[in-house]
Amino acid sequence: MSLTKLRWISLRRLLLTPDKLLIKRGVSIRYLEKNENLILNKVLVENEEFNNDKWLLIREDLFKSDLSINDVNVDCVIIDRCWVANKQELAVSYVQYLLRTEKKKLNIGTIGRYFKILYDLHRPLDPQEIEEIYRLYDELMEEYPVVDPQTAENLISGLSLTERWKECLKLLDMVENSGSSRSISYSSIISAAFDHNDFTIGWKYLESMYPRLHPNYYAYDSFLNYCTRVSKNTPELEYVVNKIFQLWKNYDTIPPLNIVMLYVNTLTSTGEWTAEKIRIEKNGFCEGCKQTLEPLSLNEKEFKYLSHAVLSNTLVGDDVYNKTTPEELRRFKEFVNSTKPYDVCIDGLNVAYTLNRTKKSSNLGKELAAVVAEFLKENKKVFILGRKHMTKWSPKDMEFVRKHCYIFFAHDLSQDDPFLLYATLASGMKTHFVSRDLMRQHKFLIQEEKAQQAFRHWQQCRQIFPMYVGTNFHRTLLLIRPPKYLPIAQKDSNGWHLPYYDESSSVSKAHDINIPEAPKTWICLRKK
Repeated sequence: MSLTKLRWISLRRLLLTPDKLLIKRGVSIRYLEKNENLILNKVLVENEEFNNDKWLLIREDLFKSDLSINDVNVDCVIIDRCWVANKQELAVSYVQYLLRTEKKKLNIGTIGRYFKILYDLHRPLDPQEIEEIYRLYDELMEEYPVVDPQTAENLISGLSLTERWKECLKLLDMVENSGSSRSISYSSIISAAFDHNDFTIGWKYLESMYPRLHPNYYAYDSFLNYCTRVSKNTPELEYVVNKIFQLWKNYDTIPPLNIVMLYVNTLTSTGEWTAEKIRIEKNGFCEGCKQTLEPLSLNEKEFKYLSHAVLSNTLVGDDVYNKTTPEELRRFKEFVNSTKPYDVCIDGLNVAYTLNRTKKSSNLGKELAAVVAEFLKENKKVFILGRKHMTKWSPKDMEFVRKHCYIFFAHDLSQDDPFLLYATLASGMKTHFVSRDLMRQHKFLIQEEKAQQAFRHWQQCRQIFPMYVGTNFHRTLLLIRPPKYLPIAQKDSNGWHLPYYDESSSVSKAHDINIPEAPKTWICLRKK
């Protein structure tokens, strides 16, 4: 049977027979954590030293509890409890007690957890640990030639720490065939490749992650360590570091500060670069170097290319009538084509519901009318995409909306995003749209990377986010306008401007430029 024809859930049923289930659904680590009488909890809290007798007592104590713990799942329970308590080395100690003292055959769940913890500790392995990884891996793969995605990811994590790291590529194929690959699998392989000076494999998988996935800290760190090892001088170091910056630029990536500073500090340590944390406001002016960032815009050719790519995957695709009906689609296109171009297109339902803090349905029309009023002050021609049931909202507010806007009411079961995108794109390059929806599903529908990036850039410069500031008793409606600059890594003749997000911030959207406000925190990196 071909591996590519097997869904992972079928593999799980095939490989994990009832006697090999990991942890019963009834076992909650959080519930176990609250049971103060358990010996495991006492020793974790009191930081007692462990010996083999203590582990035996802990196992017996768990068996006596009323937590549905048995010989099949007890090991995973202990490991997970140590994990929650941030005692990863203790979890490793327990597994090694099972292997070296009890000579126990570990089940697939315990092996996976052991490999994952060793990876997360990211410390050098001793020869015995490496030998155990090889033995456990070989025995498991002999019993299960194909494993489920989660197990494969865990095996990749552990095996990537050894000289047999290239065998992870076969495991990654298993993960990929399930369609559920995550960053950890790629990052583990990338780290291993660069740690072993294999640039070809490391860069191949690093580049292939974008834009769907992003490397973790260890992958970035391993690449940087590789750069410093192989670079004979500062120009060579600059060249390879620039490759990472260029990736961030190409895929609109906003990394966390700790990763950005890894690379920035490496360059400044040469004495040939300076770096400064700065804030860039909506006009794009940098107080550090007194330059203005590249503007955010699409030219006519790019816009036409984008329009074709988006519309062919929204209102022209094979599943178009899953989103609407032939009659409704015809009426909508006739309406738009006869009344366009618009200055602003509003997703009426989205705007009304996201602004309605009180959750009172009687206020929905009022919220929509308030947004419309803001655009009328600017003499904008407004289109509103609505739903049939919106006609039952406040008569006074809806009369105001009808009087001042072009409004199309779609059926209540129709998808409104494709209609909104059509009206906006059909109106031309200068039209804005108003919605709190990030439109992620439409980015994924677009197959070509070039079109995906064009969509992200168009969305960033055309989408307006409505929001209130203040309390329910005294609040102000704000329309968050697009910035005037492209909020991604930018290179000029003398260096880089690198956006970052602060993980301590209450608003931290990793690797996503499509948030209501563009990143204001940047590094201005200049060549001396």
